Formats: sequence, C-alpha cells, structure tokens
Amino acid sequence: FCACLCTFLVRLWPAPGLYRFIGCHLTLALFNLLPALPLDGGRALQALLESRWPFAGEDITRIIGGGVGLVLVLLGLRILQINRNPTLLTAGAVILLKSDVKTLYTSRKNC
Repeated sequence: FCACLCTFLVRLWPAPGLYRFIGCHLTLALFNLLPALPLDGGRALQALLESRWPFAGEDITRIIGGGVGLVLVLLGLRILQINRNPTLLTAGAVILLKSDVKTLYTSRKNC
C-alpha cells in the first residue's frame, strides 16, 4: 500500500528520494515473501502445508526455510566478496539459524 501511495505522490511531486523509498519498500516486501519460517512467506507456506499434512507441515517448512537460508548465505558470501556488503549474508544467517533444522534432526533421532 505504501509503495502504491508513493508512486501516486511521485506523479504529483517528482523527487529522487521517493524513487529510492519505493524501491527499498518493494524489495523489503518481496524479501518478506520468501518461504522461510520467520518471514510471512514461511508462515503462509506452513499454513498451506499443515492443511494438507497436519503432522509434517512444520517439518517441511523448516527444511525449506533452511534451504532458503543456505542459498541466501551462499549468495551473501558472493556479494560480500564482490562489493563488501554483508546485508544478504546477515539476513541469510538469521533465516538459517531461525529455521532450526538441527533440532528437527535431533528430535526425529530421539523418537
């Protein structure tokens, strides 16, 4: 909603700062839709999977979230190597740590 409002405002009052704000806002919104559990996309995926497989939905979501976190960490390492920006690496590490795949393995092992 905010990006749409700013797009309307840019037509009335063109300012370079609004273009940057729109870009940052859309990037953050798309990032939030990634299918990793701490993000909204992960919660939507978990709800969808739990409606189909009630006992395995959360586990599948954790595995997918761990994979997304791992991909983001690897991409973040490459971006850090190219232009010294640790943002994606940090976000990927947080998602990877929050996915808690290790606990999933140990809880299955103890059953």
